[in-house]
Amino acid sequence: MGARRSRAEWEEIIRTFEASGEPLQSFCAKRRIRPETLTWWRWRLRASSKSTTSRRRTDVRLVPVDVILPTAAPARPSTIVIAVSDVEVRVETGTDPAYLGMLVAALRSSC
Repeated sequence: MGARRSRAEWEEIIRTFEASGEPLQSFCAKRRIRPETLTWWRWRLRASSKSTTSRRRTDVRLVPVDVILPTAAPARPSTIVIAVSDVEVRVETGTDPAYLGMLVAALRSSC
């Protein structure tokens, strides 16, 4: 069983391997390294490098912006037409229903 290597040593081994252009099997055989171990360390170091990079990308920079709301035409109140016999009454929506009930009853009784 070989000696344990530090993270820094594995980083150097992987840099050497990638620069060599050698096939994994022959590179590892010359250095008495298990190919699976080198592959794992390569994955591990890339994964930690990506997480460090993604942390840097999530730094937040606030930028002031002006918010301009669209101007809308003023809303016109909608009306309801109440017709009893030959009498028409226009009232705005939202008028008190109790008042409208009394108004219609009064109109019916007078017609």
